[in-house]
Amino acid sequence: MKIGILGPGRVGAALGKMWSLAGHDLALAGSQNPEKSQAVAHWIGGTAKAVSNAAVAELSEVILIAVPWWSITKTLQSTGDLSGKLLIDAMNPYAPGYAGRDPDLAKSVSVAETMAKWLPHSRIVKAFNTVPDAALTSELHHRGIAEAPGLRQPDGNKLPDSAPGPGEWPCLIAANDDSDVGMVETLVREIGFTPVRAGGLSRSILFELGGPLYGQRLGVDAIRQRLRDLPA
Repeated sequence: MKIGILGPGRVGAALGKMWSLAGHDLALAGSQNPEKSQAVAHWIGGTAKAVSNAAVAELSEVILIAVPWWSITKTLQSTGDLSGKLLIDAMNPYAPGYAGRDPDLAKSVSVAETMAKWLPHSRIVKAFNTVPDAALTSELHHRGIAEAPGLRQPDGNKLPDSAPGPGEWPCLIAANDDSDVGMVETLVREIGFTPVRAGGLSRSILFELGGPLYGQRLGVDAIRQRLRDLPA
């Protein structure tokens, strides 16, 4: 599969590395720092390459969006037409500098639903926003892989001892189309994590920043139980 990554930071780079090892082609774009994208592409290896935002749209079937929420408008403007593309929204609605939730986004509205409104001809799937970069770093280390140059996991951002171990982390997914969910479930399993269906796109509000499932370091069974306990 041809996968594009908009925002190859710690999350995007780690996912790209593991997807490349699974045999996928990767195109990376980081509009703020093209040199960093080139370094990450070199670290990923295989067929990975650093390109422009617009080239990601042209070259990819599936695109992971892992840029900071406050930069999404600029990112989309430079990316161009995304009609028909499956977009994996891995963002959380942080205000600039990660200073709490974006006050301009209503608390009852999710990033994923906002993206669907902005891009009605794209296929939006919410996923990976609850998988912390520390869990991805742990998975890389479990495979004997060091972090990408310049993207080292901060020492203060460690997982608690009670958190799921390598290969055990749940990945919540929300979307309105079952076939799109199925494609993302495959990508989740290929990195050794377990997909957990949360329901339609409106349910993404439950596990974005500010929702009851955001920041929970729970295993698969526990997160599924929490989902069942929440209103449909």
